[in-house]
Amino acid sequence: MSRRQRTNKPMAEINVVPYIDVMLVLLIIFMVTAPLLVRNVDVDLPVTRGSASQVAEDLPPILVGIDADNRYFIFNDESGERDYEVTEAGAIADAIAATLAEPGREVMVYGAAKVEYDRVLRLLQALQDTLMQQGVEGKTVRLMTMTGEE
Repeated sequence: MSRRQRTNKPMAEINVVPYIDVMLVLLIIFMVTAPLLVRNVDVDLPVTRGSASQVAEDLPPILVGIDADNRYFIFNDESGERDYEVTEAGAIADAIAATLAEPGREVMVYGAAKVEYDRVLRLLQALQDTLMQQGVEGKTVRLMTMTGEE
């Protein structure tokens, strides 16, 4: 009969089963907590500190904006009121017409604090693209903030 020889050598392999269990538990914990850590970022736009009397402008800007009720408007300098437009395209067309009539005036885009910032940026980009398509060179559209409104 042959006898098996037993050796008392130490086992050189690591038992990885407990490590796998710990890894899976940690993976589940991170999968559950990761979506809870992501939040919407509140953006506070800069606010001007000066008053209207401190700003000396030769020509007031052409102001195109979106009010708190998500309506598009062009600010009328003569009456001091907003002329509302039904669509974004209508507001852009009026602003382009005013720009072509008076090329020295600056074009500015305004968005009320309650309006999604994405809508204001889309209006700004569409206005800039339309100006370039109309062949108005060197005219930039700027973003504007106001104090004391809405």
